[in-house]
Amino acid sequence: MMNTNKDKLVTMPVGKLLLQFSLPAIGGMIVNSLYNLVDRIFVGRIGGLAMTGIGLSLPFMMLLSAVSSLVGIGAAALSDLISSLIAIFALRSAVGHLNRRENEKQPTLIDLDTPAQEDQPLLSDSN
Repeated sequence: MMNTNKDKLVTMPVGKLLLQFSLPAIGGMIVNSLYNLVDRIFVGRIGGLAMTGIGLSLPFMMLLSAVSSLVGIGAAALSDLISSLIAIFALRSAVGHLNRRENEKQPTLIDLDTPAQEDQPLLSDSN
């Protein structure tokens, strides 16, 4: 039987899971650092003023990256929360509707609760 991702989260050791899930983030940070290093090498050939421009713009770029990550991760969590609340509301509404239908006596043409007698008509008058 194949292991699903949910099974892995339950059965695998925490250290191995931490390493497995943190490797992509570490790789992304290394690529970003290498990009900044190569950018500084090429811009450094232009002159000191260009390096100053990169040095001044880097904090703003990091701030923009942090804010975009904040919005992206927060929107994903909010979307998941909203979809869960919608599903819970729909489920409660459906269960409540079923409970109301069971509690109400549905009008029927033939009353099956009482046995028919000879002088009682088969069709029920109760609505």
